[in-house]
Amino acid sequence: MAGKPPLRAVKDGETPPAPKKRAPRKAAPRTMAHAAKLSRKTLLETMRDKLAAAIDDPRAHPRDVAALMKSLEDVLVKLDNLDPKKAAAGMPKTAVAETPDEPWDQSAI
Repeated sequence: MAGKPPLRAVKDGETPPAPKKRAPRKAAPRTMAHAAKLSRKTLLETMRDKLAAAIDDPRAHPRDVAALMKSLEDVLVKLDNLDPKKAAAGMPKTAVAETPDEPWDQSAI
């Protein structure tokens, strides 16, 4: 390998050079079978990623892209429904939800 100095022993009083940091390894793309074994959320995330990649593929036919986009929207709704806080934040408030509660009076019964 050109450009690398030859290995040698460290002399007394000399500090060894700091090791070079490697770039973090990219996670291997998950398969649907592997994601299905992990959890529903992981499966939906894998589906989302694969659908998005298929939509971005320049070889994809426009007819297929429309169907893929519909499927992607369905997967995103399912993902949002897994997190109730996130799903509630996206839903519009209704008149029932925005009406303040009346105080309870036990003697009125």
